[in-house]
Parts: sequence; structure tokens; C-alpha cells
Amino acid sequence: MDKVSIQDIVGGEKTKESFNNLSLNKKMIEARLLLSDLKQSGKNDHSKYNYFELSDIIPKINEINKDLGIFTIVSFDRELAYLTIINLDDEEDKIVITSPMAGAKLPACHEIQNLGAVETYQRRYLYMIAYEITEPDKLENNAVDARSQKSKEETLNDLSAEWSKLRTKLKELGKDVHNPKTDKYICAKAEVITQDLEKLDIDDLKSLVNTYREMIATLTGGKG
Repeated sequence: MDKVSIQDIVGGEKTKESFNNLSLNKKMIEARLLLSDLKQSGKNDHSKYNYFELSDIIPKINEINKDLGIFTIVSFDRELAYLTIINLDDEEDKIVITSPMAGAKLPACHEIQNLGAVETYQRRYLYMIAYEITEPDKLENNAVDARSQKSKEETLNDLSAEWSKLRTKLKELGKDVHNPKTDKYICAKAEVITQDLEKLDIDDLKSLVNTYREMIATLTGGKG
């Protein structure tokens, strides 16, 4: 990756020292202007859209922060994720951006893996908010897409919660959904290629939920 150079972008007259006395707000304006030409490497093959991975944005942000004298750190508690932005020329000059924490229930994952997924998503969104990184293919219909995305997320969360309950029920009935043969049967029956939630769209998840219901009905004689 080519290094970001302030002199290359804003001209030879403006050097790193030119930014030393700027407030953090003004430095962030400069940072947002410098952060351009980002490429989306993340791909969702099921829903046919691209998205920013952390690796698409963090290296460039770090280089710009180094030149401008900005330090960032992400932290979490039970309720919120925090992105703290500090002016290294005046460390009392700070900006804190927050985002509500939400749970994730990825199939066949331990709690620490679910936590890692949540923290990865939060980091990406916090940086995108702070540096005003937009999705190029969604600019024209941003408001509509936001509502649509929220609706999809709510539907996905509802299906995921039901799926989790059905998996628990199957376990109580003596069916190990992690068994390779059982997993292969479920995927074939539901016509999906994986039970990895990150790679499923809503239709895939609906199909899996219906497959689980059918399995439970068979095991309980329709009394499940």
C-alpha cells in the first residue's frame, strides 16, 4: 500500500508542522479530506454487495493519524463501544464516539468468538462514523437503505433467536447439530452451503429454521 503523504495531497507548502497547533476538530476535518480512494474488499456473495473490512481503512487511518498527530483507541463495556480520539499536541483535547453494544449468536461458535465478532463490527462502524467513511454504492438512497438495513437486521435477529432455541431443542432430543453427518444432512435439506451465520442471508436462515422445525416434528411425532 502506498503511504499517504500530506505534502502529496495538500501541496508542498503544508507540512506536518503546519498541523501542530490545530484543534482536534480541525485535524479531523483534514483527516477526512485525506482519507480518500478507499476500496471495499469485503464481499457478501449471497446478498451481492461489497463492504469495508477493517483492513481496508485502518492502515490508511493510522498513516494519516501519524502525520496529523492524532491517536485513537477503541474500548468496550457491557453497554457501549467507545472510540476515543486524542490530539497528541494537546492530550486534553479529545473526542469520544459511542455505539450501543449488541449481541451476536453465530452458529457453532463459543462465546468468546461471538464477542470477537461484535467487537470487530463495532470497530469498523465507529471508525466509519468518526472519519465519515461512506458506502459508495449506497449514497443516493442512504435513508431508505438505513431503514431497509434495520428491518433486515431485526428479521435476522428474530430468525437467529428462533434458530438458537430450535438448536437447543434438538440437543435435548439427542441430536448433535455439530456432528459432521448431521450438519451435512441439514445443509442438504435446507439447500444451503453452510450453517455459518455470517455467510447466510435471510432466505437461507428461514430455510434452516424450517428444516430444524421439520426435524423436531419428526423426532417428537409432531408434538415438538
